[in-house]
Amino acid sequence: MHWSLKRSVLTAALVAAGLASSPLLAGEQANKALFEAIKDGDNQAIKQAIDKGADATATHPGGRTPLIMAAGNASPKAVQMLLDAGANVNATAVASNKTAIMAAARRGDAEIMRMLFEAGAKPDARDQNGRTALMVASKQGHREAMTVLMDNGATAETNDRFGWDVADYAKMGGEATVKHLESLQKKASGS
Repeated sequence: MHWSLKRSVLTAALVAAGLASSPLLAGEQANKALFEAIKDGDNQAIKQAIDKGADATATHPGGRTPLIMAAGNASPKAVQMLLDAGANVNATAVASNKTAIMAAARRGDAEIMRMLFEAGAKPDARDQNGRTALMVASKQGHREAMTVLMDNGATAETNDRFGWDVADYAKMGGEATVKHLESLQKKASGS
Protein backbone atom coordinates (compact mmCIF):
# COMPACT_ATOMS: atom_id res chain seq x y z
CA MET A 1 0.00 0.00 0.00
CA HIS A 2 1.36 3.44 -0.95
CA TRP A 3 2.33 5.70 1.98
CA SER A 4 -0.19 8.47 1.20
CA LEU A 5 -2.98 5.88 1.05
CA LYS A 6 -1.82 4.33 4.34
CA ARG A 7 -1.72 7.80 5.88
CA SER A 8 -5.26 8.53 4.66
CA VAL A 9 -6.60 5.29 6.13
CA LEU A 10 -4.73 5.85 9.41
CA THR A 11 -5.89 9.46 9.66
CA ALA A 12 -9.52 8.49 9.06
CA ALA A 13 -9.31 5.74 11.70
CA LEU A 14 -7.74 8.07 14.27
CA VAL A 15 -10.36 10.77 13.66
CA ALA A 16 -13.16 8.21 13.92
CA ALA A 17 -11.72 6.99 17.24
CA GLY A 18 -11.43 10.56 18.52
CA LEU A 19 -7.63 10.29 18.77
CA ALA A 20 -6.84 12.86 16.08
CA SER A 21 -8.24 16.20 15.15
CA SER A 22 -10.09 16.84 11.95
CA PRO A 23 -7.48 19.28 10.51
CA LEU A 24 -5.44 16.20 9.52
CA LEU A 25 -8.42 14.83 7.68
CA ALA A 26 -9.12 18.28 6.23
CA GLY A 27 -5.58 18.31 4.79
CA GLU A 28 -6.10 14.91 3.19
CA GLN A 29 -9.42 16.10 1.76
CA ALA A 30 -7.72 19.23 0.40
CA ASN A 31 -5.05 17.04 -1.25
CA LYS A 32 -7.72 14.83 -2.80
CA ALA A 33 -9.54 17.94 -4.05
CA LEU A 34 -6.27 19.23 -5.51
CA PHE A 35 -5.63 16.04 -7.48
CA GLU A 36 -9.23 15.99 -8.74
CA ALA A 37 -9.03 19.65 -9.78
CA ILE A 38 -5.79 19.04 -11.69
CA LYS A 39 -7.29 15.99 -13.40
CA ASP A 40 -10.31 18.11 -14.38
CA GLY A 41 -8.17 21.11 -15.47
CA ASP A 42 -10.12 23.35 -13.06
CA ASN A 43 -7.80 26.23 -12.10
CA GLN A 44 -10.30 27.78 -9.71
CA ALA A 45 -10.67 24.50 -7.81
CA ILE A 46 -6.87 24.11 -7.76
CA LYS A 47 -6.56 27.52 -6.10
CA GLN A 48 -9.32 26.66 -3.61
CA ALA A 49 -7.63 23.38 -2.67
CA ILE A 50 -4.30 25.16 -2.14
CA ASP A 51 -6.04 27.85 -0.08
CA LYS A 52 -7.60 25.08 2.06
CA GLY A 53 -4.18 23.62 2.82
CA ALA A 54 -3.52 21.12 0.05
CA ASP A 55 0.13 20.05 -0.02
CA ALA A 56 1.77 20.94 -3.36
CA THR A 57 4.39 18.26 -2.63
CA ALA A 58 1.91 15.45 -1.89
CA THR A 59 2.03 12.20 -3.81
CA HIS A 60 -1.06 10.86 -5.54
CA PRO A 61 -1.84 7.19 -4.83
CA GLY A 62 -0.70 6.60 -8.43
CA GLY A 63 2.73 7.96 -7.51
CA ARG A 64 2.69 11.35 -9.25
CA THR A 65 2.97 14.77 -7.64
CA PRO A 66 0.49 17.58 -8.35
CA LEU A 67 3.12 19.35 -10.48
CA ILE A 68 3.80 16.28 -12.63
CA MET A 69 0.05 15.87 -13.17
CA ALA A 70 -0.41 19.57 -13.99
CA ALA A 71 2.53 19.63 -16.39
CA GLY A 72 0.96 16.72 -18.22
CA ASN A 73 -2.70 17.71 -17.99
CA ALA A 74 -3.30 21.32 -17.10
CA SER A 75 -2.63 24.92 -17.96
CA PRO A 76 0.41 27.10 -17.34
CA LYS A 77 -1.65 28.89 -14.68
CA ALA A 78 -2.08 25.64 -12.72
CA VAL A 79 1.66 24.94 -12.95
CA GLN A 80 2.46 28.44 -11.70
CA MET A 81 0.02 28.11 -8.78
CA LEU A 82 1.70 24.86 -7.74
CA LEU A 83 5.20 26.32 -8.07
CA ASP A 84 4.09 29.31 -5.97
CA ALA A 85 2.69 26.86 -3.38
CA GLY A 86 6.08 25.18 -3.01
CA ALA A 87 5.94 22.27 -5.45
CA ASN A 88 9.31 20.57 -6.01
CA VAL A 89 10.12 21.10 -9.69
CA ASN A 90 12.45 18.07 -9.76
CA ALA A 91 10.31 15.62 -7.78
CA THR A 92 9.93 12.23 -9.43
CA ALA A 93 6.93 9.96 -9.73
CA VAL A 94 7.20 6.97 -7.41
CA ALA A 95 7.03 4.10 -9.91
CA SER A 96 8.21 5.69 -13.14
CA ASN A 97 10.79 8.23 -11.91
CA LYS A 98 9.30 10.73 -14.39
CA THR A 99 9.47 14.45 -13.67
CA ALA A 100 7.29 17.43 -14.53
CA ILE A 101 9.67 18.42 -17.35
CA MET A 102 9.17 14.96 -18.88
CA ALA A 103 5.39 15.30 -18.62
CA ALA A 104 5.51 18.69 -20.37
CA ALA A 105 7.92 17.33 -23.02
CA ARG A 106 5.53 14.47 -23.77
CA ARG A 107 2.79 17.03 -24.46
CA GLY A 108 5.19 19.30 -26.32
CA ASP A 109 4.21 22.17 -24.04
CA ALA A 110 7.10 24.59 -24.51
CA GLU A 111 5.47 27.30 -22.38
CA ILE A 112 5.19 25.03 -19.34
CA MET A 113 8.70 23.72 -19.97
CA ARG A 114 10.09 27.28 -19.89
CA MET A 115 8.29 27.87 -16.58
CA LEU A 116 9.75 24.70 -15.12
CA PHE A 117 13.25 25.64 -16.26
CA GLU A 118 12.86 29.09 -14.69
CA ALA A 119 11.99 27.27 -11.46
CA GLY A 120 15.14 25.13 -11.68
CA ALA A 121 14.09 21.96 -13.54
CA LYS A 122 16.94 19.62 -14.45
CA PRO A 123 17.04 19.04 -18.23
CA ASP A 124 18.61 15.57 -18.16
CA ALA A 125 16.66 13.81 -15.41
CA ARG A 126 15.99 10.17 -16.31
CA ASP A 127 12.95 7.95 -15.91
CA GLN A 128 13.07 4.29 -14.81
CA ASN A 129 14.26 3.28 -18.29
CA GLY A 130 16.92 5.96 -18.53
CA ARG A 131 14.94 8.16 -20.92
CA THR A 132 15.33 11.93 -20.75
CA ALA A 133 12.82 14.64 -21.61
CA LEU A 134 14.69 15.24 -24.89
CA MET A 135 14.15 11.60 -25.84
CA VAL A 136 10.46 11.89 -24.98
CA ALA A 137 9.98 15.11 -26.98
CA SER A 138 11.94 13.69 -29.93
CA LYS A 139 9.87 10.51 -30.06
CA GLN A 140 6.69 12.60 -30.15
CA GLY A 141 8.06 14.92 -32.85
CA HIS A 142 7.74 18.01 -30.63
CA ARG A 143 10.40 20.18 -32.25
CA GLU A 144 9.76 23.36 -30.24
CA ALA A 145 10.03 21.35 -27.03
CA MET A 146 13.31 19.87 -28.28
CA THR A 147 14.63 23.39 -28.87
CA VAL A 148 13.60 24.53 -25.38
CA LEU A 149 15.31 21.49 -23.86
CA MET A 150 18.56 21.97 -25.79
CA ASP A 151 18.53 25.72 -25.05
CA ASN A 152 18.33 24.82 -21.35
CA GLY A 153 21.22 22.38 -21.31
CA ALA A 154 19.74 19.04 -22.35
CA THR A 155 22.27 16.77 -23.99
CA ALA A 156 21.65 14.56 -26.99
CA GLU A 157 24.75 12.45 -26.33
CA THR A 158 23.23 9.97 -23.91
CA ASN A 159 21.64 6.53 -24.08
CA ASP A 160 18.72 4.95 -22.26
CA ARG A 161 19.08 1.60 -20.53
CA PHE A 162 18.34 -0.19 -23.82
CA GLY A 163 21.16 1.61 -25.64
CA TRP A 164 18.91 3.97 -27.60
CA ASP A 165 20.04 7.57 -28.01
CA VAL A 166 18.14 10.75 -28.85
CA ALA A 167 18.70 10.23 -32.58
CA ASP A 168 16.96 6.85 -32.33
CA TYR A 169 13.98 8.51 -30.66
CA ALA A 170 13.99 11.34 -33.23
CA LYS A 171 13.58 8.75 -36.00
CA MET A 172 10.28 7.74 -34.38
CA GLY A 173 9.25 11.40 -34.55
CA GLY A 174 9.76 11.51 -38.31
CA GLU A 175 12.22 12.91 -40.82
CA ALA A 176 11.54 16.54 -39.89
CA THR A 177 12.34 15.70 -36.26
CA VAL A 178 15.64 14.06 -37.26
CA LYS A 179 16.62 17.14 -39.29
CA HIS A 180 15.63 19.41 -36.42
CA LEU A 181 17.75 17.42 -33.97
CA GLU A 182 20.72 17.59 -36.36
CA SER A 183 20.37 21.40 -36.59
CA LEU A 184 20.13 21.68 -32.79
CA GLN A 185 23.25 19.56 -32.38
CA LYS A 186 25.15 21.74 -34.88
CA LYS A 187 24.02 24.84 -33.03
CA ALA A 188 25.10 23.34 -29.68
CA SER A 189 28.54 22.43 -31.03
CA GLY A 190 29.01 25.87 -32.57
CA SER A 191 29.26 24.52 -36.16
